[in-house]
Amino acid sequence: MISKEQFIEVIENLHQQYLEDKKHVDDLTSLYGTYGFSMYDNSRLINSVLLMLQIWFPRNEEGFCAIEHYCWECEFGKIGDCKTSNELWEILQK
Repeated sequence: MISKEQFIEVIENLHQQYLEDKKHVDDLTSLYGTYGFSMYDNSRLINSVLLMLQIWFPRNEEGFCAIEHYCWECEFGKIGDCKTSNELWEILQK
């Protein structure tokens, strides 16, 4: 089983990578004065990390994944009721 500390560290690392990638896009956009730059495609790596987390916290019967929802739909707690990776851990434990 993955520990709470390991889970939180993984989610926080995903969040930091997302923020770093976004900053690079913003910097390039500012530097070149144009829009249209996309973030580096590291989706295979991120999807692999999520797949590993789903070993312990699988999708529900409808295919919903609370981890993906927290990361992408809620922008790592920026939107919604679950504000931290610690809160996400607690929700997944129920």
